[in-house]
Order: sequence, then C-alpha cells, then structure tokens
Amino acid sequence: MLRSLEISVKHFAAMSRASTHSPKRNVGWASFADQLLHPPGGRRTIDGQKSSRSFFKEFAEKCRILDGQKKHAANQVCHPTHHNLTTNSPSPATQKLKNPQQKPTFFQPNFSAHKKPKISRNLYPDMKKKLRIGILFGGRSGEHEVSLLSAASILKAIDKKKYEVVPIGITKQGQWLTSTEAQHLLSGEAKPAPIKQTKAIQLSASADLAQQNGALGQRLDVIFPVLHGTFGEDGTIQGLFELADIAYVGSGVLGSATGMDKAAMKQLFSATGLPQTPHVALIRSEWKADPRRCTKLIEKKLSYPVFVKPANLGSSVGISKVHDRSELAAAMDLAASFDRKLVIEQGVGGPGVKPRELEVSVLGNDSPEASVVGEIVPGAEFYDYEAKYHSNTSVPIIPAKLSKSETKKIREMAIAAFRACDCAGLARVDFLMEPARKGKKSRIYLNEINSMPGFTSISMYPKLWEASGLSYKQLIDRLIALAVERQKEKQQTQFSRV
Repeated sequence: MLRSLEISVKHFAAMSRASTHSPKRNVGWASFADQLLHPPGGRRTIDGQKSSRSFFKEFAEKCRILDGQKKHAANQVCHPTHHNLTTNSPSPATQKLKNPQQKPTFFQPNFSAHKKPKISRNLYPDMKKKLRIGILFGGRSGEHEVSLLSAASILKAIDKKKYEVVPIGITKQGQWLTSTEAQHLLSGEAKPAPIKQTKAIQLSASADLAQQNGALGQRLDVIFPVLHGTFGEDGTIQGLFELADIAYVGSGVLGSATGMDKAAMKQLFSATGLPQTPHVALIRSEWKADPRRCTKLIEKKLSYPVFVKPANLGSSVGISKVHDRSELAAAMDLAASFDRKLVIEQGVGGPGVKPRELEVSVLGNDSPEASVVGEIVPGAEFYDYEAKYHSNTSVPIIPAKLSKSETKKIREMAIAAFRACDCAGLARVDFLMEPARKGKKSRIYLNEINSMPGFTSISMYPKLWEASGLSYKQLIDRLIALAVERQKEKQQTQFSRV
C-alpha cells in the first residue's frame, strides 16, 4: 500500500508539471509532491514506519493547507479531472510498476483533454466571489435622517446574490457602528445599545482602514457612502477612502467638495459659461460684524425676492425665501447657523413669478449620460425641506412637459455642469425655468448640482432613471460598477518617481 502511495505522489508530481491549465498552481503542487518524496532534511516522508492511514491523513492535511480550502478532501485534490490535466496516458513513473495491473491509488488513468471535465467545485472561487459592499449611512450633518431613508431603500433593493452587504452607520455624535448596532441606527432607535456592548469603530485617516481586521476595511471591495450634506458629501469622507485606497461610489474629493460648496460651484459654472441667476457670497463673520453693510451689498446687487442659503448643505436645509428687507436678518441668521459661508441668490422672474423647478439625473464617469428631464411642482412656495420629505402636496412630473429643443438644452447643460465640477458616478442637476411672458421667451438657469442626491426608491434621482429605462436595482449595480471602473482607472496613475 505504501509503495502505491509513493508511486502515486511521483505520478502526481509528473502530471502537475505537464499541466498547462494553471502553471503557477501546478508547479506548486509538483514542488509539494517532491518535498514529500525528498524532504530538505533527507528523511523520506514516506517510509516503512508509517501506516497508509497516517500517511494519507498527513498527505490530505498538507493538500488542504496548500490549496487554502479548509474543507477540501484529499481525494478531490488528487483527482485528475479537478486539474484538467492534458495527458491521455500514465506517466513513465507509473509504467515502471512491478505489477502492470496495479494502478495508482489516487488516479484514474483514462481521461481526455477533449472532454469537458465535470468539476464538483470551483477551483478559482475569487473569480466568482460576491463583491463585499459597505453601505455607509447616517452622519453628523443636518441631513442625517435623509441618509437613513436612502440607505434603507438601498439595503432593501440591492441584489444579495451578487453582493455581500455590510451596513456601516455613523451616529449624529460621530460614532461609527457596524453589524447589529448599525441596523439599530437604521431602524431609527434613539440609542443603539449600551456603550459597553456597542461595536464602535475608532478611525484614523490612514491606509490601515484597508486591513482585513481594520474598522472600515473589513476586506470591503466597494463603499457606497449614502451620506448627505456635511462630512459625507463634501469631500471629507472621500479623502478618507482615497487614503485607504478603497473603491467608492460617487465623486472624488474635488467633485464632492465643489458639488457641496455652492459659492465655489457657482464660480466653476461661471467659468464654463453656464447661465445662472445673480448672486452674492458672504461669510458668517462678515454678517455678524456688520449686518448693515452686508444688507446694503445684497440690495445693491440683487432684487427681492432673494433666496438665502448655507453654502455647504443640501436637501433645502436652512434655506429661506426673503420677500423684503424685514425678512432678511432672520434668514441670514438661520443660514449662518448651518455654515460659515452664505449664498444669496436673486429669485427668478421677479415678484409674483413662480419659476418651474426642473431636474436631471446624470450617471457615469468620464462619459456621463443624462436622464430624461423631470419637473417638481412644489406644494409650498418653493421646494423646501418640508415639501421634499414631509408633505404629499408636491407633484413630480416625469418627463417634464418641454419642447425637444428645451429638453436637449437642459440635458446638455446638466452634463456640462457635471464635468465642470469634476463629478463622477452620479449627480442630480437642478434648474430653474422662467416662464415665457409677453414679449419674453422662457429662460433656463442652472441652479445647482447635488453629488449625492436623495436615493430612496421614490426620490427624483432614481425615478428619473427609471423613466429612462434603468430600474432601481439596475441603477445600484451600475453605480457599483462605475466605482470599480474608477478605482481601476486610478491604478494607472503613478504617485511616485520610483
């Protein structure tokens, strides 16, 4: 029996060298077989003092270690069909058997390379493994609740057959949570769990995040940061992902930062020649130091009504429509409570005119595409936070009732805005359209771009793509693919001279 085992190992080594299916893999097996027969210390692994049972156990254990598969049986390892070997006859080693009728214990000598072998397991599991996707939600911004709604929709719709999903939550206090505690946060519980039981993550801005046992890494393939507003949509978290070298959905540091900062965004739009409404940008310290001077500046450059906005926030949080000077101070104070930079925009069309609010979803990296154009008819005076998330009076119209030329112009402007801000992955671009009046044609103004728009199943971004022929689930797949594509493209960049 032991002689048969020795011959089998020799036969295994010879055929492993002959195989062309996976040279690196089979050379490793051949080397292992040689070590069994001729170990470095000179003592033969196969000797007369070992029983066939003990040898078989040792051989099987070493096979399992080498292959990296804990549940891999030794007879499966050695079976030739699992290696797609390319010989039709036994090797010379087997032809030297004393008994010509004796066959190697582990091998079936008759098989052909022309016949497709039946493989009982996947030899290369990494080629078809599920992508491990981290869904990041919550955050410290004023849009925390919006993020929870978006993440819940994604977690419900994402294809669990394709992806292994890891929920990662961030509390309003900035505590990072995974697993059960992240689910607690998502369900809206005020307190996730007692701190002593909470799986809190201590993060540092370093590539240590990508380690297998790291807080954020956990061997994640892609991060989907469903974070809206400050500390999630402004380039800060994107910088963390860049340092960790993890693929992620959405724009990079620059695209996210310019997509969040309305003052910087408007400068880029202006440089690109995109039409905008007149505006003034101020900082909080200027307003607090001399509100009278700021009021005069605003009234000199703009006409009422005006919209006062915090520069770095979304979902219409902190935005007020100001009809005259009596309402200005309160609106400025409200916006200043959310950000140090303030943007004051002139209303489209003047007093008594209600502009049309139009939106376009953009998808892609270097070659972005625009969806159909949609329109929101707000139930309130404008599409504010309450109208977006707590009221059923706003009516979406998809597609918007526009002429072909107007639709074409708006979609082209959306892509131009996307590129001007160096966005990637996704963005929603908002427009204001001044209605046609006597002696005046309708005019289209670019309002702003949102690099991580609301992503519930009924949000405008996915609804516009659904109307364009891309379902919610397909949209998630596409965004993950774009994140992987961008990561691969980034790897072509050389970051050092050596």
